[in-house]
Amino acid sequence: MIQSFMLISILFVTTIISVYFSKIPSERVKIFNIYLTNAYRGVAILMVVIQHCAGEFGTNLFTPFGGIGVAIFLILSGFGLSESFKKKGINGFVTKKLWRVWLPYFLFYVVVYLLHEKCDYKLFFLNVFSIRQDDYWYVHYMLRCYLVFWGAYRFAYKYRWWILAAFSCYTFFGMGMIRAEQCLSFPLGILLSEKYSVLEHASRGGMMKWALALIVFGIICLAVKQLPEIRAYMGTYLYSAVELGIKLPLGLGVMILLWLLPTPWVMNPFLVLCGILSYELYLVHMQLLGSVQSFVSASMIILISLLLAYSMSVVTKRLQNNILK
Repeated sequence: MIQSFMLISILFVTTIISVYFSKIPSERVKIFNIYLTNAYRGVAILMVVIQHCAGEFGTNLFTPFGGIGVAIFLILSGFGLSESFKKKGINGFVTKKLWRVWLPYFLFYVVVYLLHEKCDYKLFFLNVFSIRQDDYWYVHYMLRCYLVFWGAYRFAYKYRWWILAAFSCYTFFGMGMIRAEQCLSFPLGILLSEKYSVLEHASRGGMMKWALALIVFGIICLAVKQLPEIRAYMGTYLYSAVELGIKLPLGLGVMILLWLLPTPWVMNPFLVLCGILSYELYLVHMQLLGSVQSFVSASMIILISLLLAYSMSVVTKRLQNNILK
């Protein structure tokens, strides 16, 4: 536990130092400002990394962090796709959106498998085409979200919410616990996009009340989860519903809270960089977790992951630009 707190302290100090060098003006920006959403992603990926590293330290105290971070990612994904649809329509969606998620994953998986002494090509095929879902369950689930969005908005726009509702039900009842707790995150992002005009005119005080209500509700569900009577239902739909009550409210609550903070505190270079590289950072750090032994090694792994993620981002973007010309 001490190692986890030391790691969090290092990341917090890094963020504070980064704030000092931030040149972002202090005026308020929209809650889904593009630069602010990168900061949201930065916080989300750091929460995921902290949870994974804490697990390697042998503590489950920070277990909720990972799910909260994933909820933020999925909310932003749903919002981003819907906003893109408003501006550009659905044409070119497969190449412009889906391809940009799958190609980095495919290239990264090729490298990972080539480094293994024994390559199971059947498993490689099943994983890269998202037939079999391995440790990168988030990528596989996000690809499914993208495909459902494309199908609903391309062929049945009038019934899109029925399709999204059906997909959410399938996620909750048919995709296992780790996805069940995220069944509403992606559709919520789409809903926030469609009701964005309401968000734009919401008062600061009103948003503060929403943030507090969401965070309090999430904490209550987290407390309920600790009860032996609830723990006894682990692996059931009841337990997944409690997890859903933790991850989604806290994810949205954290986003609103970040928006309420002074803009330079949140849109600082460190968090924005982590947000820009969040997808690549997620892919890379998973392969380095086995080397985590202390907060020092965890800090070095985060630094190495950032460097590798940046290199990976440069390569994949050049390939994508050449392929998608």
